[in-house]
Formats: sequence, C-alpha cells, structure tokens
Amino acid sequence: MSRTRKLKKLVESPHLFFIDAIKNSQRKALSKKTGEDYVLSWKDFLEKNDAQPISVHLNEASKIAYFDIKAAEYLLREYWHVHGHGHETLACAKDLIRIYKGNWKNLITLERLQASIFAESGQGFLYEATPPFTSLPIGLVDYLYKTNQCDGSFAEICHKVMQRTRRDEGKFEAIARSDASIAIVGNSPIGIGSGKGDEIDSHDIVIRFNNYSIEHEYTKDYGKKTNIWVRAGKYMDIWRRPMSNYDLIVFSGPDKRYHSTGLDIIEAVEAGVPTACIPARIYSELAVALDYPPSAGLLILYWLRKIRGSFSENNVNLYGFSMSDQSQGDSVQYFNNKLKREKYRHNWEEEARFLKAKILS
Repeated sequence: MSRTRKLKKLVESPHLFFIDAIKNSQRKALSKKTGEDYVLSWKDFLEKNDAQPISVHLNEASKIAYFDIKAAEYLLREYWHVHGHGHETLACAKDLIRIYKGNWKNLITLERLQASIFAESGQGFLYEATPPFTSLPIGLVDYLYKTNQCDGSFAEICHKVMQRTRRDEGKFEAIARSDASIAIVGNSPIGIGSGKGDEIDSHDIVIRFNNYSIEHEYTKDYGKKTNIWVRAGKYMDIWRRPMSNYDLIVFSGPDKRYHSTGLDIIEAVEAGVPTACIPARIYSELAVALDYPPSAGLLILYWLRKIRGSFSENNVNLYGFSMSDQSQGDSVQYFNNKLKREKYRHNWEEEARFLKAKILS
C-alpha cells in the first residue's frame, strides 16, 4: 500500500467527518511531486484557505504529512481536537510517529503531542512511576508489595487501591440490599420523548453508564441526577468527568484490578471517591451464559438482581434499556457519542433475551 493511500485510510472517519482524501486521479498527480513541492503546497494552502472547513484542511494535510512535519503536527492536533483522545486519535499518532522514527527532531514534536493525548486520557500518570511495575496489573503489584517483592510509591498506591476497592465493593451491595428506590438509566434512544426525567430523578439512587449525557436537551426524558457511575476501564472511549460528582464509581468488564494496569481506578481512588469493580463471579456467569462479553448495563442489572431479587417487587426501575434497537457490533445512544468505538463485541440479541428471561421475570 502506498504512503498516500495508508494515510488516506488513517484519516477516514466512521463519523463521516472527513471527505474522501485522495481520488485515484489525484493520487497519480501527487505521486509525481517531490517532498519540497509538498511543503510549499502546504504553506500555500494555509495562506489561501484559512476559512475552509476542518475537513478540507485535514484532507490536504493527509496528502502532505509524510513530507512536512508541520502538516503532520496539524493533522494530529486537529484530529485530537475533533475526535478527542480516543482510539482513532492514538492510531493517528502512532502511525505518524512510525513515519518520522528516523528524524528525532520531528519525532519529539509528535511524541509531545502523543504524551499530551495520553495525559488527557489519564494515562500520563504512569510515566511518573518506575518500570517494570507500571506495566503490571495493580492486583499483582499489590501481591508483590505484600510479599516484600517490590516497594516504592507506586506499589504503595496499588496496595491502597486494592484495600479501598475491596471495601467499596461492599458499598454497592449495601445499597442493593437497602430499601432505597433505584433508577437504572441506560443510554438507548428509546427514552426520547418519554418525559420521564423528573420520575428518574425522584429515586433515591440513580445509576448511569459510560458517556451518558445530562445536558439540558436530554433532562426532560433522562433526568440529571447521578449517584453511581458505571463505566468501562481506560479513558480511550470515555470522557473524563469530575470524580467528586459521584457517591460511587463502578468499573465494568473483567476485574480491571487484575486484568489491566488500572490507571483510571487509581485516579478515582486517589480522588477519594468510593470505587468498586464488578466481581469476577458476576462477569464469569454472564459471559458463560451469553457466550459473548456482557455490556456494562447487563452486568449491573444482573448483579443487582442477584442481590435484591425481583425488580418489580423491590422498587427498582429501568429507563433507556432496549437491546433490540442496537445493531450487532454497534452501540446506539440517545446523545452524540464522539468517542464510541468502531466495533463492540456485545451480542444485543442474546442480552435482550437474557434480560427478559432472567432479570425482568
């Protein structure tokens, strides 16, 4: 694959934000240019087309980024501005860094941008710790710390995180066993036009997921109160939020304390927010039953059902849940989710069947 085609593929967006970068006829003409021609054409383009849309600027930058570091820097910076710190932006950064690997001066510029992207995603913290422990799951670092096989500030932090999250896992179960009314608000667009916002907010506890939105235009249907934030691990497809907004943060998926470096868990605990992970047994039972990775919504519903029993008899109400409106491999929300992944491994049909047969029955 030619360089131009590779970069064209890189900047194409599933959000249809960018126009097609280079047509076949353009590609033939561009291949005859020299690196110097590209640099001059980029400067000329900026001078003459300042008022053009972002998509046009990125289209032009994608043609020249292999030859001009300014165009490469512009491409990465604007991609970051538009798409946030998600997987696509990091893929763009890695590709450009690989291109400029032999040119340390230009490489520094791109690596600084990449480091800033990592910092926004919450991963910058790891650069302050000492390898090799920062590449290990925090549960393993805690074990090594307790058995005197490692020490230092990072190991102490991991030990504190494990203690706090074990304690706070009990907090979720205590809420589940209480008499508190609970609203569980999914992100399906099925709630649009329902006018259920005030009803949702009247519950003692409101649980929301991942990149939920409580912007004014949605509050009439989805409310704004949030006590428990259930979210995926890592910040690559999750916007950062003020941790102090929540009574409890629950990390979904396989127990992140043992399956990843858990930087986002460390950040939550260090902020003083009660933080828990989905118990391994809950994830395992659902994964076996579905034969697919379960979604955060189904994990919480299943965990809560096992503790509290029948939802209809125990003051638990669901809003914004309809697995039937999700296409396989996709995830549709009531808001514009700029950081959503291109593909999801959840099987929505199986989840809908399980929800009806095992949780709502």
